[in-house]
Amino acid sequence: MYFYALLAFIAIANCENTKNPDKITIDVYYESLCPDSKQFITKQLYPTLSKEIAKNIKLNVYPYGKSTTKEIEDGKFEFTCHHGEFECVGNKYHGCALKLVENETDSLKYVNCMMENIYFDENKLRRAPIDKCKDVLGKDNEKVEECAKNNQGEEFLAEYGKLTGDFQKPLKSVPTVVFNGKYEPSESQDAYNDFLKVLCGKFGENKPKDCL
Repeated sequence: MYFYALLAFIAIANCENTKNPDKITIDVYYESLCPDSKQFITKQLYPTLSKEIAKNIKLNVYPYGKSTTKEIEDGKFEFTCHHGEFECVGNKYHGCALKLVENETDSLKYVNCMMENIYFDENKLRRAPIDKCKDVLGKDNEKVEECAKNNQGEEFLAEYGKLTGDFQKPLKSVPTVVFNGKYEPSESQDAYNDFLKVLCGKFGENKPKDCL
């Protein structure tokens, strides 16, 4: 009887010592047509989200960056964006997808597609690839397009502007990456170069498999 009780105690102890890794909260402040944002999202953030470690991440993304917002009348807004008016359009599409698409995997896949396929028009101005990425959302694309073209898209972008300003006004660097609500400029830069490495350093000894 003592032997079996001892085995049960050991089993319980082992279970307690193999608890799941904690979730890490990550905030990313970026712009829809920013080359550095494109580099980070498509080469660092999104590939990491495709790994098993994604289940240990609570991700918040804010498509606003160094934009400014002016409320003009009756809940309408006027935006000035870092890379011009077409970036304001891209920011709205990103914001509408992030707000309205229930499947987070689809919305992040859409954001990655929009960043990956930024192109230059005949006037050599950066543009968001709206038509190229609509298939990513399937039936949700219609509501995202409708949102981006009406007051709802403006309201969402103004909200992202407020959240960005609450964090830092004006935003000093794009993209800015924050871990667990604590901003460290050098850490944000390190994450830009090797996001997975910085992320893994947040788990202490109890690391997810992707960090081993």
